[in-house]
Amino acid sequence: MLLTDDPTPWYDTTWLWGAVSAVIALAVLYVAWRAIPARPTTIYFWRFDAIQLVRSNSSMPVTLEIRRNHTVLRDPHLVQVLLATRGRADVGQDAFNGPIMLDIGAPIVDVLKFESDADHIPAPPWQAEGSTLHVGPALLARRHELTFSLLVDGPPISALTLTNRPRDVTVQAAQSNAAGPSPLDPGVRLAACGAIVFGVMFVVMRSSVDPLAKIAALYGVFLLGAMIVVPIVQKRLRRRIAKK
Repeated sequence: MLLTDDPTPWYDTTWLWGAVSAVIALAVLYVAWRAIPARPTTIYFWRFDAIQLVRSNSSMPVTLEIRRNHTVLRDPHLVQVLLATRGRADVGQDAFNGPIMLDIGAPIVDVLKFESDADHIPAPPWQAEGSTLHVGPALLARRHELTFSLLVDGPPISALTLTNRPRDVTVQAAQSNAAGPSPLDPGVRLAACGAIVFGVMFVVMRSSVDPLAKIAALYGVFLLGAMIVVPIVQKRLRRRIAKK
């Protein structure tokens, strides 16, 4: 029996070239991800605008008082402070050399409220001493936020200071909740690049062009991925050599 329709060769089928495209895209993505050096976890800290609870007015007598243990507060303020960790790894308790110390700049009268958004681990211990808030030592998750609502006696300083940071951790002051603590993770950028590479290769593979042209397109995409990956690997190797 003679066949009138010439079937498509197996090496020119859509599913095969789609699978090849996916494998190459994932391989480039994996190599690039492994080549990126893990940045140290960063602890961001900032405070929201301090609210003065009692305002004095020369034209009216002050009739409102806020007391703490029968003591009238001179200039009470409500301050909200937030600590946030960002990075690939958790901050272990063994990384602490004592508690993190956050100077508010005004005597802390009381901690009115404390919140920890990591329900899967115990909340870290904290203590107020003078104008300093002590946090830890404790396990901090890689995307962990701690919020403190403080009652202080006096105007707090505009720029908080954080000292006694854990080992292998960087600290950075931020101006607001939207600043700093939510950087785009390198993995997200790599995933986006991988999706673009896969999309381009898949479109090329589905087109009705000669198999040699498809191979040339794959080779070009591979070279493009290599141009992205190789400098990253070289940079990481230079850092390792410099540390030695």
